[in-house]
Amino acid sequence: MTLAEEIDEPLPGFEQEHEDEEVVQTTEPEVIIVSRLAPKEISDYVNSLKTLAEHWYYSFFPNDSTTLTDGEKVWIDKLNRIGIGYFRPLVAVTLASMESTSAADRISLFQTIERYIFLAFRMGGFQASYKSSDYYNKSREVLSGITSLAEVTQDINNTVDKDMSSIITNFIARTDRRFVSGEGFYGWRDLRYFLYEYEYDKATQNNLQKVDWNLFTKVDKDKITIEHILPQTPTKWYWRNQFRQYTDNEIKLLSVSLGNLLPLAQSINSSLQNDSFPDKKSSSAAGRRGYENGSHSEIEVAKKQNWTAENILNRGLALLRFLELRWCIKFEDKQMMDLLHISFVKDKRLDTPELPVPGVTELTETTAATSKELSERHYLRKDFWTRFVQYCRDHGREEDIASRKPSYVDWYDVTVDSRDYHLFFQLVRKKILRIGIYVYRPEDFARLESNKEEIENTCGFSLEWYTSRDKSTAKRILYSIEADIHNTELYEQHFEWLIRHFDALKNAL
Repeated sequence: MTLAEEIDEPLPGFEQEHEDEEVVQTTEPEVIIVSRLAPKEISDYVNSLKTLAEHWYYSFFPNDSTTLTDGEKVWIDKLNRIGIGYFRPLVAVTLASMESTSAADRISLFQTIERYIFLAFRMGGFQASYKSSDYYNKSREVLSGITSLAEVTQDINNTVDKDMSSIITNFIARTDRRFVSGEGFYGWRDLRYFLYEYEYDKATQNNLQKVDWNLFTKVDKDKITIEHILPQTPTKWYWRNQFRQYTDNEIKLLSVSLGNLLPLAQSINSSLQNDSFPDKKSSSAAGRRGYENGSHSEIEVAKKQNWTAENILNRGLALLRFLELRWCIKFEDKQMMDLLHISFVKDKRLDTPELPVPGVTELTETTAATSKELSERHYLRKDFWTRFVQYCRDHGREEDIASRKPSYVDWYDVTVDSRDYHLFFQLVRKKILRIGIYVYRPEDFARLESNKEEIENTCGFSLEWYTSRDKSTAKRILYSIEADIHNTELYEQHFEWLIRHFDALKNAL
């Protein structure tokens, strides 16, 4: 908001002149007014203006001040982000009271003003001039010492609390209109401010800022974008299959519900917005950094194995609970569901069979790498192998284990110093983690089998020797365990298991 916009409305006590009004001539004698102000009084008045001008400046640029505390700078920054409006005079005179007030009292007032602006104007949609004359007057009272900062803070809080019912009712009604228009929460003008505050809270908890507010407002190609995780028009097989039990209209509601909207710390090509969730969260996705290396909000989303309607609902509820805590507001459970517009997610639905994968019959490593439409299990495998390869590289295993690229298939082969066999890792369905030896010829298998006891004693575990078909030329020797393979929180444990047993088996051979 510009300074011109902020002072559109005249200050109380001043009237605008109307140039087109007729000037009435009078014959009254000229009155000469003699000033009774002493030079010192005039000097004091001029100096007071000079002092207030300085504080008026710092209300715009708090970081230029050498006397404001860090907390004061943070909250004045927030006021400028959200649009300080008619509260700037009150903020300026509050800064002018530094010698007689504490930083804690000043911060408390700034926090209260920010809460008032967000709830009354950004959520409730109240008229911009609502209560303006009251708080212009409060500015004069604070400056003259008639009213304390604590009294003004209490007055603002009382105003918000009195209007709380109207604020919530208006917010729900305004949100309803945005959903009717098809925009949902994406059409909320103050969504960026709200999502930035959520990100800022995460950064504070982790003591690491990943996103600067300037990126939320820049106009160049690197600005923060708000992405629909579930695309508005999901055309790829992954999304159509993942949300196959919902109608087109329900999918549209899900896509613009609060829990599906995510600020990205890096702008992306619009062609990538329809990518599958595993590709969106993985940094291996072509053309951009994945969620897993983005903002705190992105990393939080990337921890999900897949993106579902339940995820959208739960994240939306979590964001509304943050809103409650951050701005001291309380929604009823029904009001939360009304705001999100996706209560149908709680309905029981018949289990719908997976959609057929277009153009995929028997999947080989080659077809998996070139196919544009893959099933959920293929993306899960690719995610597992991608992270496994990166883990191996990070731990100095680039020359042996991490020597090949990850793929969509369920196995990952590793060559060793032998022309007779290689080692491999395998993901069997969703619950078996496996390492094995792939032996090329029957005679090579027989030679290894003759040393079965010594190999098992050396590697420290018993192997399955006889699972291959009798007529198969190549033979497999296996060792398997049950594991929750695609639980990302257990990935590191799985990776260490594979590396440890690879070393033991290679050493035994």
